[in-house]
Amino acid sequence: MEVWLNYTSNLPKNIDWNRFDKVFSHSSLDAPIPRVAPKGEVELGVEALEITIEKPEDAEVANKAISEGIRYLIVDCKNWKIIPWENLIAYSRRSGTKVIAVVRSRDEACTASQTLEVGVDGILLTSLPLEVAYSIADSLHSGKPPHIQLLEAEVTEVRPVGMGLRACVDTCDLMVEGEGMLVGSSSSLLFLVEAEVHESGFVAPRPFRVNAGAISQYILMPGEKTNYLSELKSGDTCLIINRDGGVKYSVVGRVKIERRPLLYVEARCEDVGGRIILQDAETIRLVTPDGSKSVKELKQGDKLLVFVSRGGRHFGVMVSDEYIEEK
Repeated sequence: MEVWLNYTSNLPKNIDWNRFDKVFSHSSLDAPIPRVAPKGEVELGVEALEITIEKPEDAEVANKAISEGIRYLIVDCKNWKIIPWENLIAYSRRSGTKVIAVVRSRDEACTASQTLEVGVDGILLTSLPLEVAYSIADSLHSGKPPHIQLLEAEVTEVRPVGMGLRACVDTCDLMVEGEGMLVGSSSSLLFLVEAEVHESGFVAPRPFRVNAGAISQYILMPGEKTNYLSELKSGDTCLIINRDGGVKYSVVGRVKIERRPLLYVEARCEDVGGRIILQDAETIRLVTPDGSKSVKELKQGDKLLVFVSRGGRHFGVMVSDEYIEEK
């Protein structure tokens, strides 16, 4: 995917040109482009058409430009975004036209890159701080999904702890074996809790769900921030992690909080210890290096996959130099 930058203020002298496919410096997309990065110039009206899509007639102009073989179609969707992007992506698939979407936030960049599961051909970042633009460009250029390093931890204790409130996180995706969410009682060590994907003669699988445990626990969220399970709500973006550390983004559909019997699990990874409190039921499973194991079968010495981070957190944000003891 191409990543272009429109820097509306003066270009900084130390800009890293290689992070972007093209760099423009002007205050309005309607103005001529006085400066372009050395990777190739775009001449408006000849190779590229800029169009603001606010009504169906604008989309017709864009489609006409595609049918006439315009090289780049730069589209700024003011109100409706997703449907115009989808239509242009579909219309341009068998043409030589590249659809470049104007985006003004990280969320818009993410959406544009995933629309119709293939995304637009490129994005034009505008009205963004340079460091944010760098981050978006690096993420899209890498072509690699986010990744989290998981380590092995050894179970040191398992015991029932009585009744309490636990949260089921129902997502808008279907998970498979080895996928779930990172949850724990301390942010320094989070356990990979598997989604309810396994067949059972007593209950049907619910592959959209992670029974994540006690509502006071941490869950890893985008940006390596944490939230309490009690804070999650419908519409939040969440992370689904697999046993290889691969990450994909999903959306919380609902959070079900109910009183259930609970089980305490403690584990240690080298010098870092952690705990998790889960519902005491056969369907709750933790991911292991070679599969997963029901919490009802867990015993001291078993190996589990965990995520370890060092330092404290302030409102869910990592503070690497801060030491916080959580018991």
